[in-house]
Amino acid sequence: MRKLLWKSYGMTETGVVRTRNEDNLLLLDHEGMWLVADGAGGHANGHIASQIGVDVLAHYKTSKRLGTDSKQACDLLRQANDHIVRNSRANNQTSGSTASIFLTEGKSAVCIWSGDSPIYRFRDNRLVQLSQDHNRVEEFIEQGFSIEESEHMPIAQYLTQALGAAEELCLQTRWVDIKANDYFIIASDGLTKELLFSEIENIIRDNQGSEKRITQNLILETLNRGARDNVTVIVVFYSA
Repeated sequence: MRKLLWKSYGMTETGVVRTRNEDNLLLLDHEGMWLVADGAGGHANGHIASQIGVDVLAHYKTSKRLGTDSKQACDLLRQANDHIVRNSRANNQTSGSTASIFLTEGKSAVCIWSGDSPIYRFRDNRLVQLSQDHNRVEEFIEQGFSIEESEHMPIAQYLTQALGAAEELCLQTRWVDIKANDYFIIASDGLTKELLFSEIENIIRDNQGSEKRITQNLILETLNRGARDNVTVIVVFYSA
């Protein structure tokens, strides 16, 4: 068996306000794949949609060829989308979920997402967001509003893309390089609703050396702030 260069840790919490956790997560270290799925708020059975996403992606098996594996992951996401759409029709109600995947082989990786569950990279004490949120905030920013103005718009957090939102699933992908001691973080937006980008960066910086400690402290600080939404965090570390 090849040496496993990746270590990960993940947690999900209901939060302080919600009574049900509609987030789900999947950690497949030996396959080099990690997923966060956040059941769409305001939709019936969001927890079912996110669980479908996890259940379908659990069938992922690496071929050790990242291009092939990226296509496999996208195909599985489309299968999950079809399943959610059929389930919504059968129950006469809309159900949806975000899906954010970090997929790797060797020294390259692919981020694949639909929705607004962010994917970050922490390198050399600096955090960058690799994904682009699929919500109305991005639309308002493109129209010239500031980030602060956009985030306070009444419909800012409405998803523009998600699993189950339409028969044709819109996915966005981004290829990234990997260096020794990189951390990659996948989260639901319950994290960013409570913590500023700089605060997330500081917590990661202060807890380097333990993906478990980073995850636990990000979750704990979110709960301390009142956690209005479910919150999920996966931290993946590349040891080289």
